[in-house]
Amino acid sequence: MSVEGPSGEWRPSSLPPARNPLLRDATSSVSTYCRICEAACGLIAELDDNGRLHRVRPNASHAHSRGFACNKPQAMVDLTYDPDRITTPMVRTGGPGAFSPVTWEEALDRCAAGLADVRDESGPAALAVLRGNPPFFDSGGVLWGRGFATALGIERTYTVNAEDAAARLTANEALYGAINRFPRPDLWHTDLALIIGGNPLHARSTRLSEPQTREAFDAIVARGGRVLVVDPRRTVTAERYEHISLRPGTDPWFLLGVCHVICAELSGAPDHGTPLAGWSEFAHLVAGLDLVECAAGCGVDPATLVDVGRAFLTASSAVTYGGTGTCAQRFGTLTNILLDTVLALTGNIDRVGGMLAGWAAIDLTGGRAAAPSGTRRTRAEGRPEVGGSLPSAGLAADILEPGDDRVRGLVIYGNNSVLSSGGGGERLEEALSRVDFAVGMDLYVNETNRFAHVLLPVTTMFERSDYPLTTADTQLRPSAYATAAVIEPRGEARDSWWIFDEISRRMGLGGSCPDPELAATAAARGARPTPVELIDRLLAQGPVDDLTFADLVDRHPNGVALRATLPPGRLTHDLPTPDGCVQLYSEQLRSEVGRLFAHAEPDAEWPLRLIGRREKGSQNTWMHNASRIYPDDYQFAALIHPDDAVACGVSDGEEVRLTSRVGSVVVPAAITEDIRPGVVSVPNGWGHRGGSWQRANAIGGVNTNDLVDPCDVEAVAGMSILNGVPIRMERAADS
Repeated sequence: MSVEGPSGEWRPSSLPPARNPLLRDATSSVSTYCRICEAACGLIAELDDNGRLHRVRPNASHAHSRGFACNKPQAMVDLTYDPDRITTPMVRTGGPGAFSPVTWEEALDRCAAGLADVRDESGPAALAVLRGNPPFFDSGGVLWGRGFATALGIERTYTVNAEDAAARLTANEALYGAINRFPRPDLWHTDLALIIGGNPLHARSTRLSEPQTREAFDAIVARGGRVLVVDPRRTVTAERYEHISLRPGTDPWFLLGVCHVICAELSGAPDHGTPLAGWSEFAHLVAGLDLVECAAGCGVDPATLVDVGRAFLTASSAVTYGGTGTCAQRFGTLTNILLDTVLALTGNIDRVGGMLAGWAAIDLTGGRAAAPSGTRRTRAEGRPEVGGSLPSAGLAADILEPGDDRVRGLVIYGNNSVLSSGGGGERLEEALSRVDFAVGMDLYVNETNRFAHVLLPVTTMFERSDYPLTTADTQLRPSAYATAAVIEPRGEARDSWWIFDEISRRMGLGGSCPDPELAATAAARGARPTPVELIDRLLAQGPVDDLTFADLVDRHPNGVALRATLPPGRLTHDLPTPDGCVQLYSEQLRSEVGRLFAHAEPDAEWPLRLIGRREKGSQNTWMHNASRIYPDDYQFAALIHPDDAVACGVSDGEEVRLTSRVGSVVVPAAITEDIRPGVVSVPNGWGHRGGSWQRANAIGGVNTNDLVDPCDVEAVAGMSILNGVPIRMERAADS
């Protein structure tokens, strides 16, 4: 059966009922799922007699997560009831961050008028969206956000993709012909896993959805296989398995050395059946490399490269897994191309135990032709759009650079690029102060949306209905599940999909439903179409019969297992490359190898390399107000090796000044042998100094992006270079 939304003719003055029509009746426990990261773990939410959510715990019966959940969803309970959270619409009445509460009627009317004024005066080209990470997991917001952009004619959406995954997407395009040919590592059936730039025992899921990562990796070792972790830091993942320490930003030298070993020991072109193009050219390229020079380039022993190369040659199946660290560096696209090239050479593409294409009951990417990278670029600096996303690092220039199409109207949706973007900081703050009209949608006043003219409170994941639209096709064991809202929205918070719909309706644009047929059907019965109705339509079009949102909520609260593994054969089927083959010697590879060979490391003035890190329980910038993750005794610090501490003359806990070519920060030092000599690691996304979150402001910390040159970006995908940043260090007292 389909679940219908509220009926009744829409009127400009009508607000939705605070109660979600799918909200479960108050009970002692309710099945739901987490929407903070790709893992999307099943949860049991416990409510008191008054319907207040007081605790969540892992759902041991959940088809996907099988009883795992980290501490973040419990911290989200705290944030839901956080007194610092905004729960009423507000308009700016003074400088940035000076807001006063208003009614929804006034707030929405101002949004509609402000955006309409910009659109009427300068055209839709002057409008843009700045979207962050949290909205990615809001199914209604994803769908209606697309419809909102279409209704208003917005073509420019800036996201954190250039601090996250743009390099991986451009690698997909180079290898497989399209960015949405996204390979997933079949961890449960492989005998060798190489992890680079990721810490999956902490992050659990980055670009894949597998809550049981530790169990999957442990099973590889238990059946006689190997798990190799390449990282400058001895993370919890590296400590549990085989750790290979290398210098930050030198991953291509490591992988080229591994490819050199593989090609040297193959008797000729691989005959494992994977359609490959460019074998002879690629083999000639790596044959000309000196293994000792490759090892020196990344700071490992040549014997390590030989060992890893032979491990891939002898393993019955193998995968590679690259996290964000493989992307946010100078040669991110090349690194991700080479990660898959190792597998293409050894027959581990599109096979069980190797890399497979995603599969889900709803696939938002498979039926859509993705525009090639760089089809659209930022107007001022020419940074490429990748996967429909322009890099947030290019927004400041697109606002400040004069011209008829400069960004004058902005929707800031769950984003804090002032702290998270390589092009953030004071430059972006200056730009945001020049925007004619901006609307923010968020849980808090933060360092970015404090420049908005209207700020609208959105629901948390416990206050809205959802289906894992954007994470289901990243699951390694496909399943389906959904959730109704668990609790009433706090205060006057509203779902983001409804906000999008309401603003566009008040602008006379007919709403933000992205499905015209559904919109017409709903209008005929005098109703507003809802995301649940659209999800039902998408399920009906998918590969699973008789699956509806209501059935998943009511009959299958623990989800439904759809497949034991991903189906092979889909990744390389009908490849949209010129010859239908996986491209070993693409234009992107050739250009990036040339840049790698020509790259000169900075001189001795900059002897150290900066890397970021995500701490346990952290999620970018937006959960820093959670006391459960950041208790009163939390210490923000830079990890440095004892050798570097001696060279600097600094003791544990003392402050050091880190200086790059473009800036400097002062931070306490934590001395540890878990970091490679010559490397300094500082947590990402800190430096809070504004907004409504008091705990985050009190912790303070520093914004390491102040050390990042906003004009120095990765050449192909336009990634901000956040790892491997050349720096020097001195005692703050001395400086």
